[in-house]
Amino acid sequence: MTQANTGTRFFFDVFDGSRFDHDEIGTVLASRDEVRVQSTTLLPALASDVLPDGNHRTFVVRVRDESGRYIFEATMVMSTGFLDNRSPGSDENGGLQAPRGREDDGISCHSPPLQDLPHA
Repeated sequence: MTQANTGTRFFFDVFDGSRFDHDEIGTVLASRDEVRVQSTTLLPALASDVLPDGNHRTFVVRVRDESGRYIFEATMVMSTGFLDNRSPGSDENGGLQAPRGREDDGISCHSPPLQDLPHA
């Protein structure tokens, strides 16, 4: 006996700092917890695909439910740069600083305001 695929279809819209991809197909997931897992899995893959084009990028995954309402957002900021341009002893932590941003679940992130992102 085959069991029907039960779950909810979620749509993962992606913004990579320069391009917005609107998910037309969606993914059926069994729970909202899987939305978080799927979103945070997408972010590193996006970064590895596009970062060679620049030194600083903000990646955003915004998830819509079947009604088209945004229900979840995950953001990752990636910056790269050579450290040998700094003068020796310029700071005691080797340039490492705690990230600044909003605090959600103990994770600091820098997310562009929702109104700055393209909309479906």
